[in-house]
Amino acid sequence: MSANFDNLSNMLSELIYPFTFIGLTETKFNTFKDSFDNVYLPGYRFLSQPSLSNAGGTGIFVQDHLKVSIRTDLTKSVSSFEALWIEVINSARSNLLCGVIYRHPNGNINEFSDYLNFAVERSSRENKPCVIMGDFNLDLLKYNSHFDTDNFLNTMLLNCFQPQ
Repeated sequence: MSANFDNLSNMLSELIYPFTFIGLTETKFNTFKDSFDNVYLPGYRFLSQPSLSNAGGTGIFVQDHLKVSIRTDLTKSVSSFEALWIEVINSARSNLLCGVIYRHPNGNINEFSDYLNFAVERSSRENKPCVIMGDFNLDLLKYNSHFDTDNFLNTMLLNCFQPQ
């Protein structure tokens, strides 16, 4: 996070329209020692799911005016991945779910797949608009030759998510 924060801040200052959410992976915030003192972006607040190791971690910048709650039932940190989920409260229409997920490159793919199935199915059952961002460390071009990539794509597509 600290290595690229200035670049992120400069890029955002040049945009005409601000992003509602900015999902981050590999923040390298650690549950044991790190604080979030140097992550201020004007107009946003920062939420984080730190890593259990010195790598990984997820975070999300959310525009200040939005009312959000962290979805503790979906948020998780294990040695294989981190996932942070928020729900944007919207009194005019359905609430919005937003997840940021980071799978460590050598993380247990079965543990990640089980979690992803659980999270995607739960969010689909709630019948709320949902956005999932992240770095899954899977090469989507290898869906024909790599079982776990094919499984990931099928999970996403069967639940009406389209990886981009």
